[in-house]
Amino acid sequence: MADVAIRALTEGESLRVWSFIVTLFGDLARAPGASLSGAMLTALTGRVGIKPASMRVALHRLRKDGWLESERTGRTSSYFLTDHGRRETLAATRRIYAHEPPRDDLWHLLIAPPGARFPLDTQAMALQPGVYLGIGPAPERNDCLTLTGTLGPLPDWLREALVGARLRDDYARFEARLARVASLLPPRVSDLDRAVLRGLIVHGWRRLLLRHADLPDDFLGPDCRIGPCRKRVMELLDRLGPIEAGDLRKAPGRLRNTGS
Repeated sequence: MADVAIRALTEGESLRVWSFIVTLFGDLARAPGASLSGAMLTALTGRVGIKPASMRVALHRLRKDGWLESERTGRTSSYFLTDHGRRETLAATRRIYAHEPPRDDLWHLLIAPPGARFPLDTQAMALQPGVYLGIGPAPERNDCLTLTGTLGPLPDWLREALVGARLRDDYARFEARLARVASLLPPRVSDLDRAVLRGLIVHGWRRLLLRHADLPDDFLGPDCRIGPCRKRVMELLDRLGPIEAGDLRKAPGRLRNTGS
């Protein structure tokens, strides 16, 4: 049964309801015009033990924060991403669903003026206060010293700064969890459970991946299990197959063969 695989992904985990709902929209309804009904969200979140009251609070927060909008037709409410929510979702989608890590031989270093406090409109990572490293050519900024070139071997202190011991342990635990799910996944899964399983896998992967900058795997060191995790995530998503909000509206109980 899919219940066992769902439990393997949720046991010992404390899901932030609003964050899980964002993941569901990102996987099922990120296209313009795509929506999820309140009833469908109740069914999806209920499969992971989220109570309707908690879901309603999370939806209220997401509307208040500008992530979701809703419209009502009769007794049915439908929810969809705002333009802001879609932009934020699509910005993360490239990383989350990428089968390969980023690769680039060109890097840039940004050095901000002493004491400066400002956000950088760049994917650069902070190495030390005011010092940022990023992939590709340096952005045009007249308020920073910018250097562009290639990188030699990374020192251990930098690897530790990028991904600490706790995050490495979390990657290792997630890899083991995914391996268990792969062995438990039944050959036939309903569309509702496929959507839930995909949501849980993407959610766990997203929570780890977005805790650090988008970097080649070798930046993170040989003991970081990000590469094996990525491989397992993509294999499971391929095995479950794609699903969209419209598929759930058409046949929420339909079974699909997920392969061996």
